[in-house]
Amino acid sequence: MLTRRQSLTLGTAAVFAPLLPFPALAAPQADWGSIEYLPEVTSAHVGPRAVTLWQPPADVVPLDEPLPVIVAQDGGNLFDAAASYSGTAWELDRAMQAHIEKGGQAARIVAVHSGAARSMEYNSETVLAALDGEMADLVLRSCEGPLASNAYLRFLAEELLPMAAGRMALAQGPAMILGASMGGTIAVEALMTRPDVFAAGAALSAHLVLFGPASQAPDFGPFPEDGGKRLAAAWRKAAAAHFPAPGGTRLWLDRGTEDLDAFYPDSHIALTESLLAKGYVAGDDLMVRVDKGAGHFETFWQARLPAVLDFLLPAKG
Repeated sequence: MLTRRQSLTLGTAAVFAPLLPFPALAAPQADWGSIEYLPEVTSAHVGPRAVTLWQPPADVVPLDEPLPVIVAQDGGNLFDAAASYSGTAWELDRAMQAHIEKGGQAARIVAVHSGAARSMEYNSETVLAALDGEMADLVLRSCEGPLASNAYLRFLAEELLPMAAGRMALAQGPAMILGASMGGTIAVEALMTRPDVFAAGAALSAHLVLFGPASQAPDFGPFPEDGGKRLAAAWRKAAAAHFPAPGGTRLWLDRGTEDLDAFYPDSHIALTESLLAKGYVAGDDLMVRVDKGAGHFETFWQARLPAVLDFLLPAKG
């Protein structure tokens, strides 16, 4: 996986666009429920970025009723196609409507828009530390700077969630985290390193191969021929050492089979096998899906949302 030859075949803007920063294009609008758009939330740990707070309609769930919270990455792509960098959105508000109307648990959503440091903030410092020096150097150069997942998760835990709790009625206890591509990587990192804050997460087309967009420059290589195996070994080591014991953490992990997702099996399988070895139960606290024929784009993640929400927010009783 991700040998030098394969990296060159990946080197197109269309394929690698989901790894680039997603700027806030406009204030997103909701078709169902209400949105509060905060164009510039500042932090002591990371750079400023936009945040979208979403909640169900007040006539469906009273505004003062505490609900679980989902912290979602790449917030500009989640609700409104007009605000999405790709012109396509997940339609997360409509997915939540369908989920609630069929009896699933309701939730409020804190959607964090990504910034210029996306590939550094969303990547895994834990797995980087488990890599050998050559591979670690390649990852850092591909992301064009030091990784900052620890700082980003401090922002979510210590600043953003308390701020959101002051604006929406949130239930006590751990939050959930959701993301796709590199947003899926930080979702896995959050469960692995901050189980005090996040108890469940969904990582769609999780970019566990770690490499950022700069790896597609013609002069970036060479990639080691065994690079995929070395990445997979780092995921095994990191998950074995840092993922919490089963019983309090739940993970949805999926991938497609086309585009960038075609390069994901080794690392996804390594993480899955490591969690199963720790005692996680497939179909219970670990849900792994392979969506054959699916690629790396919002429409594919939108299609998987109903099942993801069923996993994160199952019907009570």
